[in-house]
Amino acid sequence: MLFDHLALLEIKSKITHDPQGALASWNDSLPFCQWRGVTCGRRHRRVTILNLQDMGLVGSLSPYLGNMSFLGNITLNNNLLRGRIPPEIGRLHRLQLKNLREIGLGENDLVGAFPSFLFNLSMLQLLNLPENQLQGSLPSNFCLSQPHLAKIELGMNHFNGFLPSSISNCSELEILDVSTNDLKGEIAIDFGRLQHLRLLYLCANYFECKDLDDMKIFHSLSNCNNLKNIDLSSNLLRRVLPNSLGNFSSKLAYLGMHSNYISGSIPSSVGNLLGLTSVSLGQNNFTGIIPESIGKLQNLQERYLDTNHLSGVIPTSLGNLSLVIIVALCQNNWEGTIPSTIGSCKSLIALDLDGNKLSGSVPKELFQLSSLSIVLDLSQNNLPGVLPQEIGNLKLLESLDFSMNRFIGLHFYARRALNDGFVLQIVDPMLLNEDVDEKSLISSVKIGVQCSYESPQDRMDIGTVVHELFASTDSLAHAVADEVDGILFALFEE
Repeated sequence: MLFDHLALLEIKSKITHDPQGALASWNDSLPFCQWRGVTCGRRHRRVTILNLQDMGLVGSLSPYLGNMSFLGNITLNNNLLRGRIPPEIGRLHRLQLKNLREIGLGENDLVGAFPSFLFNLSMLQLLNLPENQLQGSLPSNFCLSQPHLAKIELGMNHFNGFLPSSISNCSELEILDVSTNDLKGEIAIDFGRLQHLRLLYLCANYFECKDLDDMKIFHSLSNCNNLKNIDLSSNLLRRVLPNSLGNFSSKLAYLGMHSNYISGSIPSSVGNLLGLTSVSLGQNNFTGIIPESIGKLQNLQERYLDTNHLSGVIPTSLGNLSLVIIVALCQNNWEGTIPSTIGSCKSLIALDLDGNKLSGSVPKELFQLSSLSIVLDLSQNNLPGVLPQEIGNLKLLESLDFSMNRFIGLHFYARRALNDGFVLQIVDPMLLNEDVDEKSLISSVKIGVQCSYESPQDRMDIGTVVHELFASTDSLAHAVADEVDGILFALFEE
């Protein structure tokens, strides 16, 4: 017991700032087993859990952590702890401390290489080190001495090198997160051996797929029956998606592969993933059409296919997605009309179709979606006609962009309404005095309206503008000349 008491005081001594007073009780006025964040075993009264997460503690880790021989859980996430993870924690093995099951040091500012003492912890189940400044390569024998690891969370560090294939030996693994690092090369893990894997986050690295014909990783993942989330976004996978994509777990809810230079068509087998709630395939090089089978994904809530080279018409099966809330199909080569079946998407809050070749009238059903509240962007298309009055139904909408189309809207009505008498009613009264020619003023206002269209092809061309302005100037010059002649004549008469 004395060892634990002294170790805790040494841990406290390394804390330079305690904004929440988390360690205020760490003194001799209370038994150390009653100190905040400390849990002791009932029988032996030794420290088994140290949990000080989210306390805003500033300082460093004490090597005396390795002196608490019954410690089974270290949770210090989301503090401001700096420096290296002390290697003295490796004493846990020498003191027969193979009971340590959870290490949580994420969301701090720890530096250094991957802690080698972890190889001594054969009972380790959770390794949580995300959002630090750790660097270097991951050990090639990862998981060989920690077969019970269920959670590996190393995201948002600076690890480099290859992802060890030995992770295939973590047969109890549920979460693997190495996102936002500098890892590279092929992903050589045999995911079929990880039957408990639920969450896989490999995004924002430099992983590649070097085999020319297919992506082996997809065949491997199709044997992983409990997967719920897969995020491979922002890597260098390239290649073409195989049909084996449709063999993924029926439990799969999120599929993220945006920003990967993937080419070819979207396989129709994606329609087999009936559990999907979100799919993100944007910012790739996909070509061809959207398979009609995507309309089978009736649980889908978010669909991101933006910034590709997809073409053809937007399938009417879009209307089958009654739960969808976000649809991003912008920056592609869609043609034809916006399907009226969009009106069946009663939960839609954001629709982005900008930067395509859509034509035809905008379906009135779109303006009946009172759920639209974030964005409706139809800009940079070839949509014609008059903006419907129903647009006023979108009272919750924060962002609306219909620019760069061929709509007849405000400018059309303004141009028709700008008869000569009306112009004189709306201009600044200061301009209406005996020194201003009314015809020139009216002409200038009308030229301004013609030049203010959003779309360049609808604006008055510069040649016409110059011609009209010269004509207006001539009219003004003649009016001034007549006025001068009248004054001179009156003077000579006198």
